[in-house]
Amino acid sequence: MREWLGACGVQLHSLVDALKQEMLNHSVLHADETPVTTLKPGNKKPHRA
Repeated sequence: MREWLGACGVQLHSLVDALKQEMLNHSVLHADETPVTTLKPGNKKPHRA
């Protein structure tokens, strides 16, 4: 499985580079920073992440 994931990473490297360049070509980057509720491991209490 490790080899398969490594091969996928190699194949997707050019796509990642193209997306990065496209993002850097713009002066404004919009992101969604909406908090989500998650469970802390071992605590079983929800918190905002």
